Order: sequence, then structure tokens, then C-alpha cells
Amino acid sequence: MHFKANQTAAAYVAQELDEHSQEAFEIHMMGCSECVNDVESWRVIKTHMPDAVVVDAARQFKKNWWGGWGMAASFVTATVVAATGGWFANSMQRPSLDTSETSVFELQPVTRSEECTKLPLAANTRAVVLRVTKVDSSGA
Repeated sequence: MHFKANQTAAAYVAQELDEHSQEAFEIHMMGCSECVNDVESWRVIKTHMPDAVVVDAARQFKKNWWGGWGMAASFVTATVVAATGGWFANSMQRPSLDTSETSVFELQPVTRSEECTKLPLAANTRAVVLRVTKVDSSGA
């Protein structure tokens, strides 16, 4: 009862007993199977229990993905993707007119096909801008 009350089996496994107490406990275990079972139980606990230092070290380096550099990288990536998408969308909405490949003509309105005018175009012309002047806005 004395050894059980003082948890001598745990101290024995942790090697915290002085030489005299250790010898007395070992002699006692020769005739007490209950204390032998206690010692074996404490040994199992000791071998499977992680050290406190190892657990703290592992926790120290574990960070959430949204903290620190992860959050900054996510923000920069989102900004670059949005800017690239905006640039492509903008370039698709307005035509790219190069002045060397564009011809501009100002013509009078035509009512009959015999009055059509042939337009002189350069070989590299890709776009034609027509401005029709003096158009009757009443529709007549």
C-alpha cells in the first residue's frame, strides 16, 4: 500500500528514485505482481508519450495558410489575374486601328447605284472609315 500511495512505480520508470528506494522497490516487486503490472503500465505510457519539446517544436512551425506570406501571395496573385483579364477584355472591346492601315473618306449621300464612287484603297488597308455628309435627318 505504501508503494501504491506514493506512486512509486511511476517514479521507478522515470528513474527518479534514490538508490536505496529503488532497491527496496525492486525487492518488493519480487513478491507483488500488482506493482509489476503498474511498472509495465507506466513503461508503456512512457514509450508512447511524445516529448513535450517535440510537440511544441512542431506547433511552432505550423501556421495557417492565410497568415503571413500566404495571404500576401494570394492577394498579389488575385491582383495580377484581375489586371490581366481586364487588359484582355479591354483590347477585345475596341478595335486596334493603325493609321497606316486605315483609309478615311468623306462622301455625299447616294440614292442610285449609278452614282456609286469607286474608292482608291492602298494594298495594306485593313479598315475603311466613311463619313457621309449632308444626310437628311427627316428620313425623306
